[in-house]
Amino acid sequence: MTTPAPQLDSAIQLLKELVEMDSGTSNITGVNQVIERVARELSFLGMSCQLLDNPKGAHLSGQLLIATYEPATAPTKKKTFVDLVTHADTVFETASGFTGFVLDQAQGIAKGPGVIDDKGGIVVAIAALREILPKWHAAKTGIPVRLICTPSEETGSPGFHEVLKKLGESSRLALGLEPAMDDGSLIGSRRGNRWYCVHVQGEEAHVGRNAHQGINAAHELAHKITEFARLDDRTRGITVSTGAISGGDKFNIVCGKAEAKVDVRFEDFKSRDATHAAIEKIIAQPHLTANDSGKLPSARFEIADDCPPVPPADGEVLKIQTLLLKHYGESLKLLEGTAPRTEHSGGAADVNYMSRPGLVILDGLGPVGGGMHRTDEWIRLESLKTRSLALAALLDEVASSGHAYL
Repeated sequence: MTTPAPQLDSAIQLLKELVEMDSGTSNITGVNQVIERVARELSFLGMSCQLLDNPKGAHLSGQLLIATYEPATAPTKKKTFVDLVTHADTVFETASGFTGFVLDQAQGIAKGPGVIDDKGGIVVAIAALREILPKWHAAKTGIPVRLICTPSEETGSPGFHEVLKKLGESSRLALGLEPAMDDGSLIGSRRGNRWYCVHVQGEEAHVGRNAHQGINAAHELAHKITEFARLDDRTRGITVSTGAISGGDKFNIVCGKAEAKVDVRFEDFKSRDATHAAIEKIIAQPHLTANDSGKLPSARFEIADDCPPVPPADGEVLKIQTLLLKHYGESLKLLEGTAPRTEHSGGAADVNYMSRPGLVILDGLGPVGGGMHRTDEWIRLESLKTRSLALAALLDEVASSGHAYL
């Protein structure tokens, strides 16, 4: 790799600084350190920054950052924003041992926790704003832009769902800075997910003498998990996965309580609702026969996370999304020699919580790399420059031809 240009060198330095801040989701101090560093950078660019504590309790997560740019010519009536959506946390907690920023100039890459997911995305967003905001400010032009940086995306942003939904209501374009797909493509749609905490109540008894008097909650839960698995239908984009099971603590006692965490992914609301109805039926129907007392096992569930899908665009939304991709692609063709397309992602992100009918969403505008959620996570450094310049050009296009997009 040749010596970085000043713009790229500045981006790499910021990336290094952010990656060296330990910000696994549960490390609230570290996450807030990243949030505050981003806020300082955006304040320097003239953006107004607001930090929000988690509505469910500040002890649950770091703060959420909303940084806003409103041009002097912006109308005083209700505004719609172009949102850049990022997150400060990583999946790598301190105990993982994956720390530090490793630069490989010869290969043109860097490695480190969150280097692409999503600290590289943060840097792409900031670099794009560095490019475009001084120009808009000098010309007294531009459009209302917000940068949203969440503290707990990797665990589903608990506590902030209503905040993100409300931001989505005043958004016209939500541009997600999650990493690009492996081939550099963007993300045009995402599956949603529901996380079910399933609780089964049985009855304890001495296994040797009185097993017939007990109701084994673990056995009942096993029946239900088997039926949950039958709901998995990859042809329809439905994934049902039991991620954790717990219950009881002794060999010689009939298990009295058992729990499971079940992750359900779906393409659209119709699939979500049909799968939910099937899960309700499975949970309500006991499988074990009554014990000597005539009792049956009982079960209940609670939804720990309810993330809406970002369905494939159609109608006017598809038209605008296609225009955005065309202009962005023209920039990347010049910068990288590539022509990205949109793909579907099976994972969810913070833009999902902003999703609503009529909102144009385009995600994967972050850098190119690989190894997400693995200890060999890496980033192609040149993509910090190319993707930020393409994003800046896209924002300028929206500002100069707002009627076509807004």
